[in-house]
Amino acid sequence: MTANKPRLNQYPENPLTIAAGEEYPIRRGGSFIRIRNASTTFKLRIDNDQILSMQENDVLRFREAPFKMVEVVNDSGGILTFQLEIGDGAVETNNVSISGDIKIAQGSTRAHSVASVGVAATLLLAANPARKGWKVVNNGTVPIFLGSDAGVTIANGEPLAVGAAAGWDDKDALYAISTVAAQDVRVTEIE
Repeated sequence: MTANKPRLNQYPENPLTIAAGEEYPIRRGGSFIRIRNASTTFKLRIDNDQILSMQENDVLRFREAPFKMVEVVNDSGGILTFQLEIGDGAVETNNVSISGDIKIAQGSTRAHSVASVGVAATLLLAANPARKGWKVVNNGTVPIFLGSDAGVTIANGEPLAVGAAAGWDDKDALYAISTVAAQDVRVTEIE
């Protein structure tokens, strides 16, 4: 059994230009529409009822009930040059069209600091329940050693080589120690 391939037709056959305020009916139905070319945004009337604002590369899919006709309405105030693809069957595209309310979450906050790590444990970051992660870069001249408490030593700490970076997604305190005083360490905390 052969699967039905989608049928695509371009309407009109070549891009068409219409003046501001003009309408262009296309008496062809289908289950999807793609705006192949559009010089500006415009309105698309579906089956003499629903009116949608469209622009180039927008895609409409009608899964429940196909449409019978569409009408291009140039409400742009200028000339509109357009071409649509109308068809039947399943057609996928990498274009994304979102309608309705969109909520955008606030981005994370980043705090940067410079620490001087020496032969005694140095607090780089205090415990922070709001933290999403951290990053440490060793800009010093010798390795440093990381740990989650003031008891970190060069024997039990996690080594971080010169020029290396480490990061984690925990909320615990972060300490560092070195074998030589005044090592330059860059710290970023993400909330």
